[in-house]
Amino acid sequence: MKKIFFLKILFTLSILTIFSACEDNNDENPRAEITITAESEKVNLGENLIINYTVNSPIDIKTINILIDNRNVETISSFTTSQTHTGTYNFEGKIEYLNQSPIIQIEVIDIEEERSLKSINIQVRQSSESVPIVEYDNIILETQGISDAKQFLDADLARTFTLLQGKPSASIIDLVAFYDAEKKWVMAAPDDQIIRDYFTDEQNGTQTWSVRNRTHIKETGLTNRDFFAIIDGREIRAEYAQGGIPQGTDSQESFALQVNNLQEGYVFAFQTAQEKEGLIYISKIEGETAGRITISIKMVE
Repeated sequence: MKKIFFLKILFTLSILTIFSACEDNNDENPRAEITITAESEKVNLGENLIINYTVNSPIDIKTINILIDNRNVETISSFTTSQTHTGTYNFEGKIEYLNQSPIIQIEVIDIEEERSLKSINIQVRQSSESVPIVEYDNIILETQGISDAKQFLDADLARTFTLLQGKPSASIIDLVAFYDAEKKWVMAAPDDQIIRDYFTDEQNGTQTWSVRNRTHIKETGLTNRDFFAIIDGREIRAEYAQGGIPQGTDSQESFALQVNNLQEGYVFAFQTAQEKEGLIYISKIEGETAGRITISIKMVE
């Protein structure tokens, strides 16, 4: 019995030793001394906040990483001295952080691969001031069965383009109207696979464009009455922030690059490559492959 008891104690001590050896340095016990300061721990949506940090390491620094919620957003490999560094990070209050408290982390890895970490929480909130919007009604987009169809949309200015016109205007094309036998009426980002697969003209196909914008699309629960009642860009941003992945897509992100099976009365939210949010209301659908769709747009100015 004594032998069994001794073996149990030995086994327990071994497990504790393994867990102790595997424990990483963290905010509470970093090897390097890290300080982080900011003018405030709150920032309005769309505004920037300068975060200052200093690092003092007992041995040479290999890399410094800046992370947001454990996602690397910047790597520094040139330091003030081999063992010290003073730097800044310009944090932007993006829509993805709205009403959340993202964690900004300074991660220091020294030449012995020891990791030190220090963090600060920043709250992103809506501005107390109203945000102006622009509104467009009765914009008509056509589908591919119509000759020289105006399928390509610059949502910011509500301009429509043919494929030929779209190529030189690629940087401002946000969405494309399309009719698919399976997915029916579709609106998609230029970089969505369904658009890339169809528009393959040797001279003007999207594969020849200088850029194919990845407009982010989200589903909302808005009705037509809700849509027309919106008068403040803060409402548009909130709808985009809380929107879901549109049904019928297999996106692994928090957004999709298309919305399909469109019906009259449907409202969806989107964010352009320039990070401007908007809403689109489907007011009328006519036809299919040779069809037209009429929309209204509200966008943050």
